[in-house]
Amino acid sequence: MKQITLPPAPPKPQPKKLQKIATRPPIQLNKIPTPNKPQTARKIEEIMGDIQNLQTEKITPLEWIYCLYTKPQWDKQNPDLAIPTSETIWQEAIKNPAIKNPLIWRLSLHQINNQTSLPPSLIETFPTFADNAKGNDTYAVQIINTLPNPDASKNLAKLSWQYAITPQQLTQKAGIPLWLSPIQNAYNYLAGIFPPGSNPNKKEAEWLLNCLQEMSPQQQIIATEELLTKISPDVASKMPQVLEFIQEKFNQNQLSTTATTILNKCIGAINYSKFEQLINLLARMLRLEDSERQKLEEKRDFWANYSERIQKIRFLLPQNSINTLGYQLQQKVDTFKENEPTEAFIFAFEKSIVIEILRGETNEAHWLPRTPQNERLLFKGAGLTLKRIRSLETEIHDRVYLWQFFYQNFLQQKNIHPNDNTEYFKGLPRNTGRYSQTTGLQLPTGSELKEREKQFKQWQKQIQELTKK
Repeated sequence: MKQITLPPAPPKPQPKKLQKIATRPPIQLNKIPTPNKPQTARKIEEIMGDIQNLQTEKITPLEWIYCLYTKPQWDKQNPDLAIPTSETIWQEAIKNPAIKNPLIWRLSLHQINNQTSLPPSLIETFPTFADNAKGNDTYAVQIINTLPNPDASKNLAKLSWQYAITPQQLTQKAGIPLWLSPIQNAYNYLAGIFPPGSNPNKKEAEWLLNCLQEMSPQQQIIATEELLTKISPDVASKMPQVLEFIQEKFNQNQLSTTATTILNKCIGAINYSKFEQLINLLARMLRLEDSERQKLEEKRDFWANYSERIQKIRFLLPQNSINTLGYQLQQKVDTFKENEPTEAFIFAFEKSIVIEILRGETNEAHWLPRTPQNERLLFKGAGLTLKRIRSLETEIHDRVYLWQFFYQNFLQQKNIHPNDNTEYFKGLPRNTGRYSQTTGLQLPTGSELKEREKQFKQWQKQIQELTKK
């Protein structure tokens, strides 16, 4: 058997640092410095003496807390000094958070249930602080004054609207506990405070969104129901983030049928507004022939008749168009994987998806069912190209002469109907654009149809060639 040879064992480590410490001389215990003796806690009489002598800078934060706990008993023993010392304490609170924060906190509790460790003298002299309050202290004063009111929650909601900050932000700035019932209940009145006929600016819309995000789930549903019954689609278009938050937050079963219908109309109005703005921008900024510009405007006007039905929208632009629009492009768009010669808009309806190819020889429209797979591809998928879109199993519709009349009929077969109460189609002459829910648009006759048939056959050849590539 072959003999196994082990390597030599490594030398034992030498604890050189420990050896060095061991050679040091012993520590002289009598040379160790002794810490200062802890300061003896001062009595309330000494603290109150500093307050009487206006030497409040000598009082530590811990002593201020001790003062609040013991002042009720001290007031009983010194009734003539109770009010003057309390006034001095409130004057100190104006500049000193160490005493202001616990005072505001406890006084707000007292306003709710009349049970607090604060003595009557500090409650009575609160105006000393209130009359000189500035900045965030003014929030505290207004909240404390309204807490005992039976309508405290409604008043707090009005304060929140007035300052355009949420109840939570309001109480945090004021130094008042958020969990007080009037403050929590203020969220129930926020949607009611929002004026029904208002034209909300950006700041007001952000305030409403922030309030909704802070509410409990039940409060969110109540506020949403109330809000949706008060606003019109036109007003909703001024606060898209609020409506998009509601759409993402709730499913169809959580809201009433009425609220869901209104929500869909509002979301549609927002989506169409984005589409309209971008079409107008493209028509103005791109160097287009008059005929091309007219086609863009025809599509813009046609989809205005379906604005309340558009549940989702996506914009696909070539990089050249994005570069041309520059800083004037204010909304989110996606870029074609390749630098295509046109733009495309994708609309999602309740059960359908429509892809609108804006320009080019065919500028066609594609229809396909709204399945989860199609929705993922067309609304979340990256790297889309015209070739990829045209390779899908879609029903293709033309955009040649008189296309609006035929496409309205096609959409009706797919259960996509114009906005409620539509009597005339926008973008069509009034004598030919009359609409009926039962019969739809009246189709043209005579020479107009012959001209359309001629253009349609030419379009068919072009689209067949494109789909073969």
